[in-house]
Amino acid sequence: ENLVLATAVPLINQSPTSSHIMKLGYFDIRDAKPKFNVFGQTSTWCWQQGCRLQWYPFHGNSVVLYNTMLDGGYGCVLQNIFNGEIIKSFQRPIYAVSCDGHFGLSLNFARLQRLRPGYGYGLLPDETKNDLMPDSDGIWRIDMKTGEEKMLFSTLDIAEILKKRANSSAPHYFNHILFNISGTRFMFFHIQQLSHGARQINMLSSNIEGNDIFVLNASGHASHYTWKDDNHLLCYSTVTGKGEGYFIYKDRSDEIWQLGKNTLFEDGHPSYVPTGRQLITDTYPDKYSEQALLLYDYNDDKLIVLDREYNPVRVDGETRCDLHPRVSPSGRYVSIDCIIKGKRIMKIFDIS
Repeated sequence: ENLVLATAVPLINQSPTSSHIMKLGYFDIRDAKPKFNVFGQTSTWCWQQGCRLQWYPFHGNSVVLYNTMLDGGYGCVLQNIFNGEIIKSFQRPIYAVSCDGHFGLSLNFARLQRLRPGYGYGLLPDETKNDLMPDSDGIWRIDMKTGEEKMLFSTLDIAEILKKRANSSAPHYFNHILFNISGTRFMFFHIQQLSHGARQINMLSSNIEGNDIFVLNASGHASHYTWKDDNHLLCYSTVTGKGEGYFIYKDRSDEIWQLGKNTLFEDGHPSYVPTGRQLITDTYPDKYSEQALLLYDYNDDKLIVLDREYNPVRVDGETRCDLHPRVSPSGRYVSIDCIIKGKRIMKIFDIS
């Protein structure tokens, strides 16, 4: 709650290379003047998803997980932030980890970067570039205790479920994986990169064995999401016959309903506040290049603007700086990324 993970990179607005090293550290916000305590570094990062730095469950505020280069390939390590000890390493990069720390999920970050710059890693070539929907590549499950790997399903498997195999001109890939609250299921995006730059995004869920796959949304438009509980998730998306907005999906069912129909009109990065009844989200820059941090009470349908930040026009595309609000475990704090006087910084708000 009091230790905030953070990263620092050279101030550049270009695709990172192996020479652009990301420093990893933390702030203790109890300090009068919090300082950046560095515990590691990595060359395996991107602008929109960093190196997937996150706390590793059930180790208190001492062990983190992040992606880095290992033996000439993308991998992942668990590290103690206080003594620097590398506790365990994995030969695949981790995208998401279950709440009990038992399983991690991985995807092809080289393919992701090639097809969606800013979300994957560009240090190694994409060995699947000549295959539109590779059967040998997909979403992998890693047992974080034993290191055992299992490919749950391939891009081709999901293309066949969605009946998209006939579209032979659009490469397929995965992004945005997230476990539900208890780690029994996860959701993911299956994406087709169309020739004119547009994307067809489908949202699906699966159990941790890679079966019982359910198509949540196949309209072609799904954006930012969060789980509300084990059986419901929220996603800004288009629902056939209902339009565009924030919709709550009941997993493994056809039940879908809109949240904030008359209040929430813009795409953003949502997170439920753990204390209940409130949602944190944000907006993209408006015509004045301003982004808003929003607090929405979904019981009263009341929206409060917590903050506005100016986003320079020159920082866009792969290197853009979205607010990406993150809520602390207790729901007391929210942190955002923004640009102040040309520098990317982190701001923390007390919303209690």
